[in-house]
Amino acid sequence: MSSTTASFDAIYQRACDRKGGERNLTTLLSQPATPQALAEQPDSFYLANMSRCIFNAGFVWKIVTHKWPDFERVFLNFEPSILLRLSDEQWEKFSSDERIIRHHKKIQTIKHNAQYLHDLSFDYNGFGDFLTQWPTDDQFGLLFELKQRASRLGGMSGQYFLRRCGYDGYVLSKDVVLCLQDAGCDIANTPTAKRDFRVIQDT
Repeated sequence: MSSTTASFDAIYQRACDRKGGERNLTTLLSQPATPQALAEQPDSFYLANMSRCIFNAGFVWKIVTHKWPDFERVFLNFEPSILLRLSDEQWEKFSSDERIIRHHKKIQTIKHNAQYLHDLSFDYNGFGDFLTQWPTDDQFGLLFELKQRASRLGGMSGQYFLRRCGYDGYVLSKDVVLCLQDAGCDIANTPTAKRDFRVIQDT
């Protein structure tokens, strides 16, 4: 048994002890969506979750949650094909709409990411189809794709987006990073370099 596996066993047992036993811990764990479920989700689902994670960054999440029904209405249920038909003037008006968080740069990410999803449709049957075809052992590459081609989905936002959608991927919280380091991973306290991500992926 490798030191990493042994360390995970110790981590798992510690979690069981802290959460009142394995049964209680199991109820707290998220269940990944099946590839079929991911593939069947429309692009509006993915654009909404992208946008929610982007607005969560730097804001109190409860505020975003409270306003989210209005976000859905203002942004036409996040349907990319509809949003991409809006004029520049209509997009500018979103920045003064009091029903939502009026952050101009983050609002513009919705337009950018709608275009990103639209562009993917030339090669895939939606973003869900794109996700299911991505190699499951290359989350680093998937995160890099989001960072490069989408808007504001680098770092933790991209990781939270994938998890929120049900994708079976890691989230590098402080606790996860500490556990990886304790298991022998030579990575920075806040992993950002490609080398760190490759070490994490290999582990």
